[in-house]
Amino acid sequence: MVRQDELFSSRLMALDARTAAGLLDLEHPNLAAQQLGDLPPARAMAILLALPEDVRESIMAASHTGAAWLRAERYAPGTVGNQLEEPVAAFRKGTSVAMAVDLLRELMPQRELNQVYVVDPDNRLLGIVAFRELLFAERGQSLDQIMQREPCSLRPEWPLNEALSRLSLQPPLTYPVCDDDNVLLGQVHTHRLHQQQAFELSGQPGYLVGVDHDEQWASPWWRKFQFRQPWLQIHLFMLFVVGAIVSHFQINIAKATLLAVFLPVLAGLCRTIGAQSLACTLRGLSLSNPARPVKRQVIKETWLGLLNGILTGLLAGLGMFIIASRHPEQGDAGQLALLVASAMALSCMSAGLLGAAMPLLLRKLGVNPAMAANLVLSGLSDMISLGLFLWMAVAFVL
Repeated sequence: MVRQDELFSSRLMALDARTAAGLLDLEHPNLAAQQLGDLPPARAMAILLALPEDVRESIMAASHTGAAWLRAERYAPGTVGNQLEEPVAAFRKGTSVAMAVDLLRELMPQRELNQVYVVDPDNRLLGIVAFRELLFAERGQSLDQIMQREPCSLRPEWPLNEALSRLSLQPPLTYPVCDDDNVLLGQVHTHRLHQQQAFELSGQPGYLVGVDHDEQWASPWWRKFQFRQPWLQIHLFMLFVVGAIVSHFQINIAKATLLAVFLPVLAGLCRTIGAQSLACTLRGLSLSNPARPVKRQVIKETWLGLLNGILTGLLAGLGMFIIASRHPEQGDAGQLALLVASAMALSCMSAGLLGAAMPLLLRKLGVNPAMAANLVLSGLSDMISLGLFLWMAVAFVL
């Protein structure tokens, strides 16, 4: 039987942050804090940020995890720091096994634990002690004698995918999080990292087409409208620019109406090649694959775009030659075929370059590399491919 609090937590996870915040019992901060405490830290933090500051502070003050939420707020979404929880089982160097076990008996019914941390007076992490070691240790021993020294720890600024790639094949339940001076900041649950990464990855298809990361399948229609409309306005503006480019050459198109037949062919192919390059680059960024330098990746995708453009350009040029041969009044069939082949090769090369470079540029600017990348890419690709094709037609054929 599913409990009511589990159903409520599932509902909060399925909504965007602002809508989920409206479902909390804000008149009773203790209850609201308990409702948020059942969520992953990053999700709870997103909902808290959607609340007024005074309400947010009252909920944090009423929650035993409020201090951890305050620390997590300092770190960007999608990082380890945004998942910080209190390191409840942290003991000073020299603590005896007997004292630690007695304290753990009080903590265990309330918190999910499988290891304890040993820190110095400055809270620097010295080691960890698994419960198995506590079980077989003598009560008179100190934790220093049985701890694992120099344990694996995570950094709060690491992205989730980088953190998960560094975990061992059989990760423990929790990992300590330390700063550059090895000061213990908190801990993260391994399953929380996987849960949040799955949440982030589920939003990637939406990012590509301008769906905000906070939009959920159960969000109300008016919130979905608010999320999507800005990017649609931007895309509409880019389409108007494309229309203006075509309109600028309308007199020339009228001289050879066969050119108009190949405009959607060229635009559609360049969009596909750009999207392929974009998808490959985003996958590499998601996996934090450092195998190839950025410059080499961009050059490779540009080269692939050119090769694909040459092959498809030859086929499209053959098609233009066949059609133009039946309509000699439209111009020389050979010149038109060469125009189509050349323009397609160059346009596809530029689409490959755009698809590879755009996510890298967005990441450099501190923006999600996938955010509306497909919308922007398709608009820029149409501008470049159609503009180049029509300019070459005027300059060399018409």
